[in-house]
Amino acid sequence: PRDNGWQLGLNMKDIAGDVFWDTGGKGFVRADLKRLLLPAANQKGGSLDLNDDDSLLNSLPGLDIHVGDFAIGERHFGRLDVKAHNDGGLWLMDKVNIDNPDGNLQGKGQWKSGSAARTQLEFELEARDVGKLLDRLGFPGTIKRGTAHLKGDLAWPGAPTGLEYAGLSGRLDLDASRGQFAKVDPGVGKLLGLLSLQSLPRRITLDFRDIFSEGFAFDAIDARLDIRNGVIRTREDLHIDGPAGRILMQGEADLRQESQSLLVSVQPEVAGVAALGAVVMAHPVAGVATIIANKVFQNPLNKVFGFQYRVSGSWADPQVEKVGTSVGAAGAGPAPAGKENK
Repeated sequence: PRDNGWQLGLNMKDIAGDVFWDTGGKGFVRADLKRLLLPAANQKGGSLDLNDDDSLLNSLPGLDIHVGDFAIGERHFGRLDVKAHNDGGLWLMDKVNIDNPDGNLQGKGQWKSGSAARTQLEFELEARDVGKLLDRLGFPGTIKRGTAHLKGDLAWPGAPTGLEYAGLSGRLDLDASRGQFAKVDPGVGKLLGLLSLQSLPRRITLDFRDIFSEGFAFDAIDARLDIRNGVIRTREDLHIDGPAGRILMQGEADLRQESQSLLVSVQPEVAGVAALGAVVMAHPVAGVATIIANKVFQNPLNKVFGFQYRVSGSWADPQVEKVGTSVGAAGAGPAPAGKENK
């Protein structure tokens, strides 16, 4: 016993460190832990149902927790700092910070329980190495290298421990650079597999097999997304720029059904000296004029040699249909029916 509370010293396999439990008022817990290893949701004792229980929410104490090594199942997230307090039945997460050598997550939010249970979360993620961070989160071998900044606000019905895709809503803004999608099946990497577009070379016999087969390297990814009832929609064209070409996507993906309806514009990079060398050798004057015009008009040849595709069906078994040549952004729309350019 100490200062109207209890001082605890813990040294167990899954938790170790010092905890002070202040029993005054609604209670307050301060903890400085060396490690906190929680079971995964599918492990025995790992599920925690916090929904529809106002008495539980009202009894939750305030928290000021520091953990040196925080893990859930086999996933080690690194250092964790959490501050939260109870405000009249509304549990406010004032600070959530997770930091490790591969990235940093900062966020805040709130949770209301009962019949109108709802969780809201605002967050900002800086990935110092996207590939290693995804390895840490349980998606090994999906991306090589890369940095990224992901900012968003999300809300879903229920408790923080149970993300409900059917009612998930919010916004996401992603900027990534200098990485490479690994050669993975779209059904394994989920949305990452969808972005990598490796379904294209499996479904067509020409055009861009060399660009996507071994994993598309990207210089930059720019995505602005809205989420409503578990369906992600592009607010504007999603851009992926890389040494081999440019990709523009628009449409939607259903998180619950794991399906998509996308229009994808692929513009291969043909503006380099190697691509135009033959023209220069055969017709020097015309070749030089072509190179100059190509630069002045921002690589129009990329668009001339590009195509558009309609991607639908499930993430694991996407259906890809070529709908015409690519002119400008994906927002330009597909070629009219019967006018497809072979």
